[in-house]
Amino acid sequence: MESLLVCQGKNLWPQALPARTEIFRTLSKRLRQVIRTLNLPQRIESLEQAERSLQASTQCSSALRSP
Repeated sequence: MESLLVCQGKNLWPQALPARTEIFRTLSKRLRQVIRTLNLPQRIESLEQAERSLQASTQCSSALRSP
């Protein structure tokens, strides 16, 4: 799944910026709801792994936006 998103992300996302923004807004809202239910001290390693994945995704997104 990750490889598909990284390699084909440009083809999977809608071209319209408002649509992309709405997708991220909805995902962010859902993630906040889930994070509030977590027992964080036991989940630090998972959160750090998620952060690394998000950082890698952000770098890939920047590369995809470059013409």
